[in-house]
Amino acid sequence: MRKQRFKFILPVFIMVSLLVGALTVKSAMAMDYREGNTNIEYGEIITSDLYLSGEKIDIAGAVNGDLFAGGDTVDVSGNIYEDAYLSGGVIDVSGEIGKSLYISGGQINISGNVARNVIVAGGIVTITEDASVWEDVIVAGGQVTIKGNVFDDVRVAGGEVEVTGEVAGDVLAAGGQVDVDEDKVSGEVKIDEGNNYGVNYSSTFSNIDYERLNVVGREATIAAFFVNLFSKLLWFIGMYIVGVLLIKLAPVKTDTIVKKISGSWRDFGFSFLIGFVAVFVLPLLILVLTVLIVGIPVALFILCVYLFVLMFGGLWADMAVGSAFSKLVGIKNNNYYLSLLFGRVLRFIIKYIPCVNSLYGGLLFMVTVGAVIRAKRDMFTPLVSDNKSSGKTISAKAVNSSKKKKTSVKKKK
Repeated sequence: MRKQRFKFILPVFIMVSLLVGALTVKSAMAMDYREGNTNIEYGEIITSDLYLSGEKIDIAGAVNGDLFAGGDTVDVSGNIYEDAYLSGGVIDVSGEIGKSLYISGGQINISGNVARNVIVAGGIVTITEDASVWEDVIVAGGQVTIKGNVFDDVRVAGGEVEVTGEVAGDVLAAGGQVDVDEDKVSGEVKIDEGNNYGVNYSSTFSNIDYERLNVVGREATIAAFFVNLFSKLLWFIGMYIVGVLLIKLAPVKTDTIVKKISGSWRDFGFSFLIGFVAVFVLPLLILVLTVLIVGIPVALFILCVYLFVLMFGGLWADMAVGSAFSKLVGIKNNNYYLSLLFGRVLRFIIKYIPCVNSLYGGLLFMVTVGAVIRAKRDMFTPLVSDNKSSGKTISAKAVNSSKKKKTSVKKKK
């Protein structure tokens, strides 16, 4: 009865623990770091500062914090409610920026609305006719064409600037080359490399944080690296604790499944073949059972088991890999706690090898699914065989007892 209770308590306990842990870590760090190709889809909302680095970055959703993005191509069509710091080869900003936009790179196109300033440190930048900048456009370098509306000043300290759009304030240049359509400027146009006309350009540009313009630069990269490493370590420790609970609360099942994976090469191959077929067949089976209304309970049961194996089955696979590793290096008196540690460390290392990581994870998942199916089948096989052979067993006992009676009678004679 106690074991049956644990079977229901264990999954619930694991899910609740991981959920609470994830929410706690998320709120504590209050930032989100992602590397590689990233796609924030329309309707997705990021509730913290977002750090992105990769080849291709596409942000169509909303970020309720600062955005730091660096990549070969960066496309921002969603809403950023705080500052945006963008760096890359090709950058396209067509969304809404809630505060200031700090930008540098190669080919840059701005066609959205910026609630405060646009600060340009380099690149070929075009602010299109559809764009609106509600405060200043500040140019420290690069080649900038302003065709949109600027509701305050255009300030230039270097680079080449062409202004053909509407400027509600002044155009002030203390350096660089500036070509202005003065009819489009409501304020004054003051361009002189030797005269600042009372404008303190040094203080204006000292407010620009050039270090943060390079998203994948030193400080942002180091901070993001340690946050990423810390979160992975927390996940490593959390999953190891879950694995210890699996060993403690289900030792027989754990032993059976692990042996179905690492007992022999035959076990491994057999489990892989069954898992390979099951991964493609089970979703179809769940769909068919769901369509047949009577099969919905069975479909839900299969789905729950499948999801459990998907989330936590890797722990059994890690135990099997760790056990094989222990035998390989000649460690005697090995136990599943040590095997789990070896397996988790190996998986942690492989995560940093992109192609191998995907292959390794997929292979072990299929093997684990096959091992679980084989273990479930073995649970029912003895019951069936016992029922079939129960009659023979009784008759054999009866024959043996009758033989004993006959021999005792002969001895009495």
